[in-house]
Amino acid sequence: MPAHLIAAIKLFLVVVEFKEGDVPEGPPEKIKIPKSRLICMITEQDFILDVDKSNILPYQTFLLFFKAH
Repeated sequence: MPAHLIAAIKLFLVVVEFKEGDVPEGPPEKIKIPKSRLICMITEQDFILDVDKSNILPYQTFLLFFKAH
């Protein structure tokens, strides 16, 4: 693959995690990962948070990250 095409490729990562707190669906609170911790864990791997749509799903947080090559 030509170098100019490789430079343009982005990797995307979508994370959907249950929101913290008492919600009627999902796992017990003790095993949920707080949104701030998720963001920290993923950005430590050189991903950049692009979209935080925590309001589009009733019980989950929707995060979109990208990583440029």
